[in-house]
Amino acid sequence: MKINIKVDASDCKFDPSELKARLSEALEYGAENVQRMAIEIVPKDTGDLAGSIDVSGGGLHFEIAPDTDYALYIEEGTSPHTITGNYYLYWEGTDHPVHEVNHPGNKAYKYMEEALMANIDNIVEFVMEAIGDVFD
Repeated sequence: MKINIKVDASDCKFDPSELKARLSEALEYGAENVQRMAIEIVPKDTGDLAGSIDVSGGGLHFEIAPDTDYALYIEEGTSPHTITGNYYLYWEGTDHPVHEVNHPGNKAYKYMEEALMANIDNIVEFVMEAIGDVFD
């Protein structure tokens, strides 16, 4: 069984390029709001993670993403694990070399998910306004 749903827009009196441009603006604005909030709420130690959260893309596809090798570990957390042979296993007051450390794990900080969920209704509203602007 197949179900086909089609819309014949041949009689519509709108400019598809204007619709695409307005949708792009709405999505970019929404993506930038998610980015700003993620930067605001992400846990900060050195600030590298917050500084790496960027918006890329264009048209009808935007991506908000951090660019560090540990971003996912902060978002999702980690379970207890053993770290071995890492350069960072050095700190003052400890006999060296330290060959391994039992790490207790990190809790999840859902900074990206929280930023998206806090903005999702506004993004939908921006998109609806963009559509309404073209068809009004």
